[in-house]
Amino acid sequence: MFHYPRWKTVLILGTVLLGLLFASPNALAPLGINILAQKLNLKPMTLGLDLQGGANILMEVDRKDLTEKVQQQLMGDIRSTLREQKLGYTNLAKTPDGVTVQLNKVEDTPRATPELQKLLQPLDAGILRAGSAVNLFDVTQNNGQFNFAIQPQGFEAKTQAALKQSIRVLENRING
Repeated sequence: MFHYPRWKTVLILGTVLLGLLFASPNALAPLGINILAQKLNLKPMTLGLDLQGGANILMEVDRKDLTEKVQQQLMGDIRSTLREQKLGYTNLAKTPDGVTVQLNKVEDTPRATPELQKLLQPLDAGILRAGSAVNLFDVTQNNGQFNFAIQPQGFEAKTQAALKQSIRVLENRING
């Protein structure tokens, strides 16, 4: 059998009792916690999110901000496309539901139409990629003026893609 000197036994028991005293605020009822807090200035340990039961994340898409960014991106794409084709334009502006641009020469419309059609941004609208492709924009042309209107189905698909990407980023950071 093990034999410990008396001073070691007292030291071990004292350490155990101090540990129990300091840990007691976490195990006592609120009334007991208040008594310990007043008399001995002992407070319960604050637990991290993992020990408190996790964390909740609420994700939402600011549709107005996303619309603004989509319009800004489209305006930049229109500028670069028309410059690459050496086509003059004026009145490149946002509209409530999209973007509009006016060509300087109406006779340049046949050259500009196929290039601007490439900016429609087809998106997968279905769940689990089983759906059909929809365009983010619908383009109409009238006398050299092109109107790009954001399509509701395309915008919804863009929103879903943004949410999926955000979830993937969070998942990689948390589960990494």
